[in-house]
Amino acid sequence: NFSTLYSALQKGIADINAKIIRVTDEAASDIIFEQDPLRILRAVRQSFQLNFSIEPKTYQSMKNKVERIKIVSGERIAEEINKILLLKKPSAVFNTLDDIGLINILFPELKQTQKIEQPKLYHDKDVYNHTMEVLDKTEPNLLLRITALFHDIGKVQTKSENNGKISFINHETISSELTKQILVRLKYPMDFIKKVCFLIENHMYPKMYNSNWKDSSVFSVIK
Repeated sequence: NFSTLYSALQKGIADINAKIIRVTDEAASDIIFEQDPLRILRAVRQSFQLNFSIEPKTYQSMKNKVERIKIVSGERIAEEINKILLLKKPSAVFNTLDDIGLINILFPELKQTQKIEQPKLYHDKDVYNHTMEVLDKTEPNLLLRITALFHDIGKVQTKSENNGKISFINHETISSELTKQILVRLKYPMDFIKKVCFLIENHMYPKMYNSNWKDSSVFSVIK
């Protein structure tokens, strides 16, 4: 009835003013995310995009229904991931997705990079946190941001230690192969996948590159 609708409208306006993301029906919170689990991704993305906080009960329901993301098509997931990658600080979003449990489901290859130590001479962070740092520092271009996100995932399989010295021989090749598998299952266009894989496979050995190159020169090589 009218009074119920008016009350709901008032609550919605109050949440907007307080910058809070909340489900429309708290009694059916779990059901809302079960019916369309992409709402979990969307809520996280919008919270950072709009600088809103997610109401605790809503956040808990997102955690409760995180496994349901498996029913969502790759195309719909990719659309949200693309929007996340173009935000100012995507690492913060990915860390929240990790807390909810989505990284382990969507990108287990990325999840596995957590706590993988690297040579202290070159890196002061594990592979995952190094990746997040690189991701934030990469210009907000989708091709480059996806490349940054997956450029070191091959280090999990290639890590070796000899007399305390850590190395990741040919990790760029494995990273490229794993990235192709990820992007294929998310239904990215094949020409886009080829460009990402080219960048990842060559990110350790930019033989043709010099510091005088402009962005247009880099893109001409990719093409």
